Amino acid sequence: MKIKNNISWFFIQLLPYAFAHPVLFVKKSFFYVGQFFRYLIAILSGRYQKFAKWNLFKIFLVAIYIFSPFDFLPDFIPFIGWLDDASLLIYILKTIKIEIDNFLSWQKMLSKNDISS
Repeated sequence: MKIKNNISWFFIQLLPYAFAHPVLFVKKSFFYVGQFFRYLIAILSGRYQKFAKWNLFKIFLVAIYIFSPFDFLPDFIPFIGWLDDASLLIYILKTIKIEIDNFLSWQKMLSKNDISS
């Protein structure tokens, strides 16, 4: 059910937005990629501890699966072979966005506390 919701999010919200605003979509994508690396650094350094461990685990599992030479559907079969990779990637994109949004909220709260102290 959750994967189905993420796939519908991809087709109903993300793709139309990308086609309607391609430049803004690319800018936002680069922003989230940069924030994802800051998110990982904050986790590894121990500064950010409010992350969902299960989501982080899922992100790494999907990354390993996508870059692994082993697939449920072999990639040499055109289109069908990419279906499993694409569906997992769609699923994980929404997870990453939610995690990064939580991280950014945490950073904003932290900076407000630093200013008020």
